[in-house]
This record gives sequence, C-alpha cells and structure tokens, in this order.
Amino acid sequence: MNQRLYLIAALVFVIFAAFYMAINQEATENFNDGEISFDYPQGWQMKPGFNPSVIAAFYDTNSGLNVTVNKQVIPPGYQYPENFIFNTTEAFNSGFRLLSHRIYDLNGDTAYDNTYYINSNGSIYLREEIWLHKNGNLYSIIYTHKESSYNTLPVILNRDIINIPSEEDLTENSTSQLNINYFDLKSSMEDSITRSGFEVLLKNFKVDSVSIPAKTPFIGDISIPAINVTWGIRPDTVNGYNSVYHYNESYYPGQYGSMGLLGHRSLYSAPFAKIDQLKPGDLVIIDDYLTQKKYIYKVVSNGDIKWDYKTDPIKFPGGNTDLILVTCYPPGTTDAAWIVHCKLSSIEPL
Repeated sequence: MNQRLYLIAALVFVIFAAFYMAINQEATENFNDGEISFDYPQGWQMKPGFNPSVIAAFYDTNSGLNVTVNKQVIPPGYQYPENFIFNTTEAFNSGFRLLSHRIYDLNGDTAYDNTYYINSNGSIYLREEIWLHKNGNLYSIIYTHKESSYNTLPVILNRDIINIPSEEDLTENSTSQLNINYFDLKSSMEDSITRSGFEVLLKNFKVDSVSIPAKTPFIGDISIPAINVTWGIRPDTVNGYNSVYHYNESYYPGQYGSMGLLGHRSLYSAPFAKIDQLKPGDLVIIDDYLTQKKYIYKVVSNGDIKWDYKTDPIKFPGGNTDLILVTCYPPGTTDAAWIVHCKLSSIEPL
C-alpha cells in the first residue's frame, strides 16, 4: 500500500512540475538591442556569453539547455560552407553527425537550419544551428541539449518515425547525412519543453537592416596551454595589442586549407615570445567565432626558419587542415620568419 501511495505521489509531482513549467514557457520576455530582437520563455535564465560574439546566452544545467544568439563580422575573403553545413571528414571523425538540413524564410530573412548529433569526449549532444548573413555579418542561433547517452536520442527523436541508426552503424563508411525528414524531426522533438522554448525564440526572431557595430574586432581566440597564453585573432592588423593576425590570404578554421597566424615576438604584447618552446604534440586551440566551433591542433614541427620570406612569401596551400604560426627571427628583428607547423586533431562544439 505504501509503495502504491509513493508511486501516486511521484506521478502527481511529475504532472504538477510539467504543468508549472509549461505555464512558465507560455509567459515570455523580450530581447531587443536595436538590431536583434526576439521573445524567449520567461523561465529561461539569461547569463553572460562565453565569448565576445555572443549577443545573448541562456543556460539551464538542470535540463541541459544551452542557447546562444551570436553575431560576427564577416572578415575579408571569408567563404562560409555551402548551406552552412558542417560535414567534413574531420567533423565526422570528431563525432559530428548531420541529422537534418533545410533552408527557409525566418521572418523575412533566408535562414539555414542544420541539426547534428554530436559525440564529444564521451558526452552526447543534440545541436541545432540556424545561420543567416545580413549587414555584412554572420548571425547564428544555436540550441544545444546534452543527453545522458546515445540511447536517449530515440526518445527525443522518435526512432519509430525517423529510424535513427544504432551508434555502431555510424561508422566512417556510412553516410553522415542520415536523410531524416526535417519536419518529422521537429514534430518528434516538440515534447521537449526546452525545444518548445526554442521555437518561441524563433517565432519572431528578427535582424534589423541597420547594423550595430560589432563588440570586438576578433574573429576568435588562440590558446596554447604549453606556454600559458591566450590571445584574440583579428584580420585587420598585426600591430594590435593582446592579439595575433590572421593572414587574409590563408584559410579559416573549417575550410580545407592552411590557416596562417602571425604574432610579434617582442612588440605589441609579444604574443609569440615563447613560441620556440613548443614541442611536437603540444596543443594549439582555436575558438572560432565564425563557425562557433573549437578546433584543436597539435604541433608537428617547430623551428622552420625562412630567410627569404620577403621575396618568396609564406604560402598557405589548400587541400589540408594545417595551422601555421609565424613570428620574427632572430627575436627583435625581421630578418627571417620563424614557423611552427600544426595539424588539426579534433573539433568540438564551442
């Protein structure tokens, strides 16, 4: 009898909690910074963003909710991937699986909507990314929900409807595009209270035609744990404090080509003062605001000295995923270029 009463009490509590949360979801707050505006559920807590490109961020550790609204100036020569789909071999090997894709009208603007299943460092995520470009900027709305395991995905995605394959079937030989119908995916996710709240945000999300200047000139950050440094990455000048320079003729993270970063060794905060201490295997981490991804590289070699870089400039070939770090040599002069070669190791959600 007592056990039955406990079960009844637990059931009543669950129903009441769901009803209470549903009511909170119906009440909304409004965000408007003069350029970007949207409603969001009153129960969502807005917290500071983790990088300067974040316009608004919402977190809920209890439900696993993470939603960010982001804005980033498009730098010179940047070409975003087709339909903003993140579907490379490196992405696949790092646990990204594209579940759905569609292009649609988001309140007057063309939006690119891509949903991924991500297995990152033993954690399982469902991540939806919505991209639009306007006013010379990239705007993104990213919804991430952490799952306890892969086996919980059929509950959210409804295996009977969209036939999610087993985790073992998601091999490198299988297609990363799982041909899941977008609308089946959406309808099967509607039972999730956090996902319903995301729909509230999208319902009247709007980017005004008048752009507010970006909060930062940086397009990302570079961190090198072995020498304990973190610097911003900017595409407009090499003579900036607390930053390194992205070669405009080089590639960007997520593109098939060598990315080049140049940093002073003795001037302007001397970001690469200790670059000669790096050893093969040391990590170089790029937090990229353009794709909202973290790219983890490993040093392959250090100390490649190019004396003729002024007459034969450093080249950044396509067809690979290298990172090239460049500084002056000898220290305090510009006689030669000191080069560190790195190779992409893995990619994580930012």
